Amino acid sequence: MIATSATATVPVACVALWRDNPDIAFTLPLILGRAGLAVALVDSADALLHAADTGAIFLVIDCSQAPDASARCRAVITCTAVPVHICHPSEPFVVALAPVARGPLVWLPPEWTGLPLLHHQWVPQS
Repeated sequence: MIATSATATVPVACVALWRDNPDIAFTLPLILGRAGLAVALVDSADALLHAADTGAIFLVIDCSQAPDASARCRAVITCTAVPVHICHPSEPFVVALAPVARGPLVWLPPEWTGLPLLHHQWVPQS
């Protein structure tokens, strides 16, 4: 499901993902879907906060390639107590945000989203 405004509806047992890297927007919903979670893809802080207000069980901010990663995260984590998973290459980046967060933060390394499976060169075994 794609939500692009603050008025989008979020299904029950939903996670909302503010997408950045198109590969993560593809793989993470597959992984979370296997766990029985629906993933709403959003394109703004307002839409992510709306998802938090309407029952998302946790939020994901993909900052794996975003040049404005800090501002992107702060726009959300300072406004909600819903747990936020931050997909970023650096754990210290996420730890540094903790003092301004209203709720729990979890570091989500991009590699944990299935990216190695997309970018691996599969060579047949002889």
